[in-house]
Amino acid sequence: MPEEFEKMTLELQKMLRTEDSQLYFMIAGGKSSKKDALNYLSAFAPTNLKVAAKGSYTKLTSKGTVCNMGKYLMPPEEIYVYSHSGKLLKPDETILDFELQRPPLPKQGGYPTQKPFKLLEQIIKQSTNVGDFVLDLFGGSGVTLDAALSLKRKCHIFDIANEAINRMKNILKTHETLICSSLPVNNSYSSYKQLQLFS
Repeated sequence: MPEEFEKMTLELQKMLRTEDSQLYFMIAGGKSSKKDALNYLSAFAPTNLKVAAKGSYTKLTSKGTVCNMGKYLMPPEEIYVYSHSGKLLKPDETILDFELQRPPLPKQGGYPTQKPFKLLEQIIKQSTNVGDFVLDLFGGSGVTLDAALSLKRKCHIFDIANEAINRMKNILKTHETLICSSLPVNNSYSSYKQLQLFS
């Protein structure tokens, strides 16, 4: 919920290592979801973070056309980049607008809300350096983990769903040199307990 998300943003701002360290936030950009999007974006207002840039991710079909929802074209997801300074870490290397093929849907073995590997790979390249930490609190598909490890970054990734955690374990197996430890899988944590563990 937006109220819980606001608590999280207040903690996240403390974790950014430098004034130019970046926090990426992606949200649906459609008219019907605009009210919800604004509620989540307002969760950044109490922080000291400034919008450094805005971009978008347009989902394409395998034929290169924009995905549709029935008879309507799917609106791009909005990408917001925040930092304490309001500046980008690597402005000359930063790409903000993406048009990429949508990953497989769940019925084809994909994960709901999965983002393309190339999108996460580019975001991690332009916002971190080799050896830096990447944090994804809604890890879902595990694509952030895969991209971070491929780029020699360290990754802290979370998700509440067993399916997501199992996907992440499979990704870790493909990165054999990695040593990893994790909290036991437990989906019964309350929101308060999750915040305690995160803190």
